[in-house]
Amino acid sequence: MVQALRQTSADTVDVIISKINELKDYINQLERQCLVQNPPFIQMGYVPSSLSEFKELFRASFVGLMKGSDIIEYTGGELGVNEELVRSAINYNTDFMVIYSGNKYIYLVKHNDYSLVLSTEEYLDSVSSGLIRLLFRRFIDEVLKPQG
Repeated sequence: MVQALRQTSADTVDVIISKINELKDYINQLERQCLVQNPPFIQMGYVPSSLSEFKELFRASFVGLMKGSDIIEYTGGELGVNEELVRSAINYNTDFMVIYSGNKYIYLVKHNDYSLVLSTEEYLDSVSSGLIRLLFRRFIDEVLKPQG
């Protein structure tokens, strides 16, 4: 009986150690993913200095900066969707929105009085979408505000 209990205890310890090792591996995997998802230029405090940099970073066909409902600066060709659609979407009480229209994804990011309009042919994953939001806030707070 005692031997049976010792064997059961040893098996239980083996199972617990195995589960602890699985958790360690999972935590290490999450850590690697976090490093991959936060590219080095974010970790070093990178701030885009122009709309052209947003265009290059996200392979956008159009990037525009809006103040209120007016586009005050843009780079690239045409927006490619109805501007009234964008203007009406800006009025929603949200800081991030994706619109799919005319085979284009239009990303709208708001921060204070400004909005970023970014048009791409490809859908951006959640990490890239979060990156747009972070970089736009930094752009407004650290590049645009000091000039204005």
